[in-house]
Amino acid sequence: MARAALSTFSESRFRKSARYVPRIFGSALRLSLTGVSVGAIATIWATRALHAYLFGVTATDPATYLIVGIGLPLIALAACWRPARRAARIDPMTLLRQ
Repeated sequence: MARAALSTFSESRFRKSARYVPRIFGSALRLSLTGVSVGAIATIWATRALHAYLFGVTATDPATYLIVGIGLPLIALAACWRPARRAARIDPMTLLRQ
C-alpha cells in the first residue's frame, strides 16, 4: 500500500481519490455485510426467546429483516464517506515525514 501511495504523488488528487476511495468503501461494505449476516443468523436462532417480548410484529418479520439488512450497510458507507475522502487527499510524502 505504501509503495502504491508513493508512486502516485505525481497523479492528480482526483485520480488518486478515485483509486483509493473504492478500496475503503469495499472494506467497510464487507465488514458491515458480515455483521448483518452474523446478526441475522443469531436473530433467527434466538426467535423463540424473543417471541415473548415482541408486540405487533412476528419474530420472523421479513420487512424488519429487509430494512435492517439494507439500512445498516448504507449507514456504514455513509459513515466512512468523509474519512475516506480525507484519507485520499493526504499527500503520502507529507504523511511519511511526520
